[in-house]
Amino acid sequence: MDTPEISSGAQKVLDAAQELFAEEGFASVSVAAIADKAQVSKANIYHHFESKDKLYSAVLKAACSASAEMITMNAGQNDNYADQLSHFAKSHVLHLTDNPLISSLVIRGLLEESSNIDSPTNDLTANDFDCNFNRLVTLIKAGQEAGQLKKQCHPAAFATLMIGANILFMKARNVLGEVPDNEYPLDPEDFASTMIDILLHGVLTDQQEDNLL
Repeated sequence: MDTPEISSGAQKVLDAAQELFAEEGFASVSVAAIADKAQVSKANIYHHFESKDKLYSAVLKAACSASAEMITMNAGQNDNYADQLSHFAKSHVLHLTDNPLISSLVIRGLLEESSNIDSPTNDLTANDFDCNFNRLVTLIKAGQEAGQLKKQCHPAAFATLMIGANILFMKARNVLGEVPDNEYPLDPEDFASTMIDILLHGVLTDQQEDNLL
């Protein structure tokens, strides 16, 4: 289905709302503030969007679509599922760090704002945000079917650990990098490589693994 074309006036409102919602959150941003930033009247906003909820829904949908497109463009495609997971981890963390406005908006919408918006918007948040999560789960399941990943590994748990680690890196790397005696991998690709290596191979030595069997 083709995406409906957005008028220049509506796009102007969306751009202003995106920045404010990402920085301050849904509850803290007024329609008047959005109008002021977009340099339009409140009536003009309501001409394009039925309510603040619907405007937030449109902003979040656009951000999630942009996120999914960027991850898709950068994801690796080959028959080695460890390589594909590594490509996904790196493209995801690079997207988060290279696009902080979109990333913050999606993360805030998913983790912090779900109770502040109406049910239709909540549904849209789940359906649109989950595209990257579901794509990763599907990739893990395919690796299991190909016999390259352990069957007993829960795909959704694996995806949660990978995406959650990348989000924490994006939000807290500057703070974690200042912890004394902590050689934290501040480069996004270095972090992704380290993280995916731990997820795929664990931290136990072969001897310790044998002891657990």
